[in-house]
Amino acid sequence: PVQRNAEPPIEAVPRAQCGPGSKPEPGMQGRLSAEDVASGAAEDGYWCNVTRVGQAGSTGGFKTLRYVDEAGRECAYYDTTLLFPTNTFNLSLAPTGVAVLDMSDPAKPVRTTTLVTPAMQTPHESVNISVQRGLLAAVAGNPAFLPGQVDVYDISGDCRNPVLKTTAPVGFIGHESGMAPDGRTFYATSIGTGQTTPVDLTDPMVPKTLGVY
Repeated sequence: PVQRNAEPPIEAVPRAQCGPGSKPEPGMQGRLSAEDVASGAAEDGYWCNVTRVGQAGSTGGFKTLRYVDEAGRECAYYDTTLLFPTNTFNLSLAPTGVAVLDMSDPAKPVRTTTLVTPAMQTPHESVNISVQRGLLAAVAGNPAFLPGQVDVYDISGDCRNPVLKTTAPVGFIGHESGMAPDGRTFYATSIGTGQTTPVDLTDPMVPKTLGVY
């Protein structure tokens, strides 16, 4: 017989107690109202029990990733759009795509370049990194799905200047993603169609679709 533990009670997580210097959300923690966004009150962000050291950019999407390359340089990567191409109308005129930051001085992040290949322009929730192999990948996506163009970059040599290895329609359909621990398989997934497409990155210059499930 299989022994199953009883389900835990469904109870609200206690509200965090934000100390001095915090700027918590005005209503439910972790959630903003449309009014906060429309009024501009949320423009500088909210935080609780952390100290902001530095800031870069004025648009943001779904993912922020950290990587340290072979020479010990520290970089950060973030996508700039919630729904491409709406971020093209941002008055800051910052380039669209995935931003690459040199984090040598966390107080003064430096944007060294922007990745503007097809998937990096509209990755939705798919920007991913293999720390083991030093690869950065994404599949083109939106809230439903987009044709699965997959972009792969090598960030191992100099994380400040990723090297494009391929951009190819091998992901079938895109929305989110996964990366195998060994960095040899990238998984393009679609919530709109319920499909997962593993892509073989053994040779990142020649990615291969392994199937559609």
